[in-house]
Amino acid sequence: MQYYKTFTYTTLVLIFSLSCVNGCKKEGNLAKLPASGAARASGPRQVRTARVTLQDTSDVIQATGTAMALSMTKVMPLVPGLITSIPVKEGDRVKKGQVLARLDQRGFKLGLRQARAAIEMAEVGVSAARRERDRFVKLLTGGAANQATVDQINDKVLGAQAGLKQAQIALDMGKKALGDSVIRSPYDGIVVKRLASLGDYATAMPPTVLYILMEVHKLELHISLPEPELGRVKVGSTVTASFTSTGQEVAGKLARDMSACCIWVS
Repeated sequence: MQYYKTFTYTTLVLIFSLSCVNGCKKEGNLAKLPASGAARASGPRQVRTARVTLQDTSDVIQATGTAMALSMTKVMPLVPGLITSIPVKEGDRVKKGQVLARLDQRGFKLGLRQARAAIEMAEVGVSAARRERDRFVKLLTGGAANQATVDQINDKVLGAQAGLKQAQIALDMGKKALGDSVIRSPYDGIVVKRLASLGDYATAMPPTVLYILMEVHKLELHISLPEPELGRVKVGSTVTASFTSTGQEVAGKLARDMSACCIWVS
């Protein structure tokens, strides 16, 4: 009984001793940690700092477009005639009301003289008809004329007055034709093309095109965008247009929201 206890104690001590030996061997395979004073010996680590600032960002879309004039006009005469002056050439800037061409005015001036002469003749006819009417009215009062004759004279006066009005209308038409023989620019613009020359005969029916005029006070810029970009643009968005030909930059507003977007550029 005593021997059994001794054997049991000895076995436990042996097992414990083997465990200690195995544990010491495993501990030798672990990585060694740096000494506590090593970090202090190398000094504090250098770090970089930066100031935080708030900035506005914008969503920029770059695209190419085509600048188009709001108006492009074919300048044509209202009356026919020989071109006696055509002082403007292609590429010239013109002002509203500036003379672009003159037609031969001799025929129109003769027409005015004829209309004035017709007015004088009509005035004489009206005056004569009125005197005749007054005379027959006196005769009617004295019983020397009948009412039918007086009525005929009254109709003659009315006819003379109508003739005077026709002559006045003819004079106004002659003045208009004379004014139309001078072709003027309808607005400020640029002469894109000149299609007539000095000495050409300009017709009114069919009309002869003298110039092609373009209004450039305002331009409409057409921009084509890819379909994925259409949802990013809104009407009223600010657009900056750069014109490489002139080196200018102009700011405008998006006017219409569609595949070919347009802005007004002044």
